[in-house]
Amino acid sequence: MPPPDRRRTRAWLLWVGVLLLATVGMTAVRSHLDQVQIALLYLLVVLGGSAGGGRSLGLFLACAGFLLIDYFLQTPYDTLSVAKPLDWLVLVAFLVTATVATQLLSRANEQADAARLRAEEIDSLASLVAETLSLGSAGDSLAAIARVIRETVGASACEIHASAAGSDLQLVGESRLAERGAPRDPGLVSWVAERRLPAAERLDGSVAHGREPASSGEAFGADPGPLRALLLPLVAHGKAAGVLRLADSTGLTLDPARRRFLTAIAYYAALGVERLHLVAEAEHAAALREADRLKDALLASVSHDLRTPLTTIKALAHDLAAAGDEQAAVIEQEADRLNHMVADLLDLSPCTPAACRSRPRSTPPRI
Repeated sequence: MPPPDRRRTRAWLLWVGVLLLATVGMTAVRSHLDQVQIALLYLLVVLGGSAGGGRSLGLFLACAGFLLIDYFLQTPYDTLSVAKPLDWLVLVAFLVTATVATQLLSRANEQADAARLRAEEIDSLASLVAETLSLGSAGDSLAAIARVIRETVGASACEIHASAAGSDLQLVGESRLAERGAPRDPGLVSWVAERRLPAAERLDGSVAHGREPASSGEAFGADPGPLRALLLPLVAHGKAAGVLRLADSTGLTLDPARRRFLTAIAYYAALGVERLHLVAEAEHAAALREADRLKDALLASVSHDLRTPLTTIKALAHDLAAAGDEQAAVIEQEADRLNHMVADLLDLSPCTPAACRSRPRSTPPRI
């Protein structure tokens, strides 16, 4: 699709050409035309120009038609004079009708454009919700959010940085067009995360720091114009979650509709980052629970495995004592001490109430 300036130029050339062709055609048969027919034909040209080129083109065609009717198509011909008062009425009626029609058509076009932009915003948010709900991991959801933002805003790169331990930032979601990339300034990303204020990189390399937490151009004072990068803080539930960075080396321009979209979608990106943090904490807690379970299983296994040889040792020591061996008492005493330690290990390991009641109580070692 050609740029707006080129489309506007084409519309002006087209409808000015149509106006001239209509004038030449009617001039050739002007003696056979009625004033009403001439005014209606010019009014059609004005309406077509308003629909294709906007309010300014419609008003220009209305004024030009007023002059062309007076000069070429009303007697006396080829002069800017009016012979009859009724001709003045026709000219004034044409100019007023064309002006009012241009204003109404332009207003209708503006409302249609606003409705189309709102529909695009709703479609983008709906597709974002659908994709994030269908994705399992938080990282995939953030990548989907970055892609939707990049495609809706028209940037070449969208990055989502999450605040990690300390002041470090981690890139957790990214969508990028390889052919146009803008280099990242880590210091500026950290500044936005710390101050929770927006920042912008201009095409000339200068940096504009925002004075309020907003995504609009007013956050930087005067309109900064096309930007190489725009950085917005991500805040969820009053906590800084990270930074959203949009970049385009050819220039990034945000109209009010896209600014509203960014304001809304940045909150969802912050929620995605917060979800990532919660998932990491849940995984860490699960790992701790698994390690604790393995520890308990190891303690239970070791303690139960030690009881069998201790029972055998104590039985042999008892037989030796019955045979008159004086050292058997020492062996039996140390076996009781080990048995006491095993009982303590069993007390540390988890068990059901029935299993705990069936466990033997630890007995103090004999002196």
